[in-house]
Amino acid sequence: ETAIAIDQSAQAEQEIHFTGPNDLTIALKTTDNFETAALTDNSDQTYQLKRVISGSGIKLANEEGVSIHFKDFNGVMEGTVELVKDKPIEIKEFKAS
Repeated sequence: ETAIAIDQSAQAEQEIHFTGPNDLTIALKTTDNFETAALTDNSDQTYQLKRVISGSGIKLANEEGVSIHFKDFNGVMEGTVELVKDKPIEIKEFKAS
């Protein structure tokens, strides 16, 4: 049996852009398939997040109460972001046409 080593550093960077109310924009960038990610909002604030257990979809959070939770609805990621703990904001993936 041959074990195939996967070079984690070779994973492609992925980025998802979300939009929300009041001109909110969120960029979520990962290089490890959303085990960890950097969330940047339109005020150029960046938060480092880690994957946490969720019932469905992908959820990432940090110790300060910032989190994002999204899943695929017919090819478009939708969910909520909390830039302030317990204040979820509805977001939807923005795909440049």
